Amino acid sequence: MRNKIREDRISHMQAAVLVLLMAGLMIVPASASVTAGENENPVISAILDMIGMIFDPEPVNLAGNESTPVPEETLAGNESLPEPEEKVYDLPVISEPAGAMIYLDNISLKERTPCTTLSVDGEEHTLRLELDGYETYETRVRAESGGINAELTSLKTQAAPPEEEFSQTGGVYITSRPYGATIYVDNKKTNSVTPKVLSGLKAGKHTIKLKGEGLDFVVEKQNIWIEKDSISTIFFDADLPPDDWKISIKSDDYRGCSFTADGQTPVYKMPASVEISTLRSFVTILRNGNYISERLYLTGDGSEVTIREKDKMFGEISLDSEPAGARVFVDGFKTDYRTPCILTNISEGQHIIRVSKMGYLPEEEEINLMPRSQDEVDKSISLSMEPYTHGSLEVTSDPAGAAIYIHDRPTGLKTPYTFPCI
Repeated sequence: MRNKIREDRISHMQAAVLVLLMAGLMIVPASASVTAGENENPVISAILDMIGMIFDPEPVNLAGNESTPVPEETLAGNESLPEPEEKVYDLPVISEPAGAMIYLDNISLKERTPCTTLSVDGEEHTLRLELDGYETYETRVRAESGGINAELTSLKTQAAPPEEEFSQTGGVYITSRPYGATIYVDNKKTNSVTPKVLSGLKAGKHTIKLKGEGLDFVVEKQNIWIEKDSISTIFFDADLPPDDWKISIKSDDYRGCSFTADGQTPVYKMPASVEISTLRSFVTILRNGNYISERLYLTGDGSEVTIREKDKMFGEISLDSEPAGARVFVDGFKTDYRTPCILTNISEGQHIIRVSKMGYLPEEEEINLMPRSQDEVDKSISLSMEPYTHGSLEVTSDPAGAAIYIHDRPTGLKTPYTFPCI
């Protein structure tokens, strides 16, 4: 306001002085001439200088100090100066295993580990990593943290070391159609008839044979592979003819790799001659921890099949059982998993997933896996096992160290020993 009053006063004074100066010009003697240079009239020059000062005054500093230039931008539009940009920092995020979804302050970044493009400000943030089959990882981070290298904790229940296994022997559940056939183990007659669980068998290959009055099994003898601390299954059918076909399987790409036929034991080494079922006809190759399913297409006389490596998608299977703690088999391969667990590295295609626990009848499910997105498991399986009648058997001797036989077959164990499920 004071500036405005001052400007008004200056304007009035300019007008008054102008009137006086014009009057002065009118009374200048007519003989006075207006010329340039040395001969100019001093009176007129002084009047003209005063007029120039009135209409082109110097800036007035009301505070009494020397005038300070005003920036052109402020005079033109009174624009404010831009605020300084907020500084951002790179925060690399790595996890073991990789592939975890990244969340920052509970917001999904749609990124997975490893990620080197994550940028944050200087404030503190909550970082969360999620990966199926692993515990959620969460921490508070700042830019100066220098990055995150997280080791995720698996939810898988691993198999116990061999010395801590529940049982040092295994068993087999033998069924037939019709029931009532007498069971032979490795050509030794037992006192049992089908259906029956025979326990206390030494791990390894065994031969099961059925005989019975009035029973005519087209295939009366089959080989079975017994695993420690688990129950295998075998089935005989008197009504259906056998559909097994013996062929030679070879592969230059998978030479030396372990494989199974039709999702069942035994485990072979490539190349090998095997018996396959013409109804299923697939093999599973185990290489670098990957379970690779390959469909068999029989051509010609069907005596030989060559398998070539193909591009495969791999997925995950969520597996649960009742009761929990069952051993897990993938296509006949014994794994280190116990239920509940997440099975990884399972290829697309046919697979047979089996769970087994001493004291319970094993269960299995055949699937055709089709891997989907990375955000979820590709298949969920829940299997319920029925208990069978069993009890523990303690075997002692004096002196100790005597070899133990069951079903007239050596168990590989010595006294004293307690069989937990027999």
